[in-house]
Amino acid sequence: MRSQKKKNIEVKNLETYDERPKRVLFSRTVRGYSNSPEQVIAEMQFDLLRKKAAAGDSFVIVGRCAEYILKDYDCMVSIFITGDMECKIKRTMETRNMTKREAEAAIKRHDKHRKMYYYHNTNLPWGAPMNHDLIINANTLGLEKTTDFLEQYIRTFQEEA
Repeated sequence: MRSQKKKNIEVKNLETYDERPKRVLFSRTVRGYSNSPEQVIAEMQFDLLRKKAAAGDSFVIVGRCAEYILKDYDCMVSIFITGDMECKIKRTMETRNMTKREAEAAIKRHDKHRKMYYYHNTNLPWGAPMNHDLIINANTLGLEKTTDFLEQYIRTFQEEA
């Protein structure tokens, strides 16, 4: 939050560009500087992640290529949580008050953007096992038991580190 105030940035204005690949036709990079708001925001996020990790802070990040950006940190635990499409649709319908068709379209659009964003920033496939310590389907145990399992997994990792 401090850096947002320091840079006079409104979070609502950033959400449009969050985890989106840059639009190649409308952006260019000169001497390492990009005019793409998507790329500028991604780089700001990556820098913040690196600074927090270098400072020894403990934190949880959802998305943002964190497992790639922080791959050189021994304390990094990378977990990819997936779910069955029908369960995702149902949860999206409930939480976002959407019809089944709207929820399915929103999920597909969101996943497409995340895949493109991830590949653009890492040149790796999104969700691939080689990029994560653990991949889990949240529908197998349900959300609450999956959360308990992940908490125990992380505690065990911390004890071993």
